[in-house]
Amino acid sequence: MEKIVEKWNEEKGYKIQLYGFSPRVVIIGESHHCSSDDVDKQIQLASVLKTDFLLHEFARNYIFDFEQGTLSENPQYPAPKSALNFARTDFDYIPDEELAKFTNWLKVKGFKISLRKYELGHSVFDSGEDSNLGMIIKNRPPSLIRIVGCDVSKAEYNHYEEQNNIYLCTKDCSRDHHMFREKRFAQVIGDCVSQTTKPLIAIVGNYHIKPESFIHKALRRKGLEYLCISQMKE
Repeated sequence: MEKIVEKWNEEKGYKIQLYGFSPRVVIIGESHHCSSDDVDKQIQLASVLKTDFLLHEFARNYIFDFEQGTLSENPQYPAPKSALNFARTDFDYIPDEELAKFTNWLKVKGFKISLRKYELGHSVFDSGEDSNLGMIIKNRPPSLIRIVGCDVSKAEYNHYEEQNNIYLCTKDCSRDHHMFREKRFAQVIGDCVSQTTKPLIAIVGNYHIKPESFIHKALRRKGLEYLCISQMKE
């Protein structure tokens, strides 16, 4: 796989770090405000690797299933009951004019959607098909059957902030906050690797592939070999 990635990278010259000799996973560290050209390269890589599962931080704990035409919460990682008071009811009762562009766009494409109302206000969903995630969905390669969210739910995230006074925390507390999410990233990567024989791609913020990220420690514990690609310009 690494030879395919090297050839794919010839034009851009992204920084690549290999962890192991036979990687099963490609973790792309993007700028969340990256150019459409960088997103095009992500789609191109999924195409050349014939990836069927793509993980994305922006999809939180939801799964886009293109075979079933559904967007729904990952049953393995539902928002816990302790956090549900930070969420609201399903979005079906919201007037159309209040729906985020992203969910409106998916409804037009025929997706059956079950989203918690609380998720709709998040900026990830606000720019519809022009968002990083939206561009991947709009231009997905034929091999891609699922986009799996690899982050915690919005309810979990807000619950964590409340419990840990995240806006008042020190640098060490901030590191713990990132670790809270990076544990989930690694869990979902491990889950999905076991469900496919094809190379897996995970797209996260570039911060989360730095050497101090908990992702590295967690994947080594799982015995997974992988490579990281930084799309951030030096």
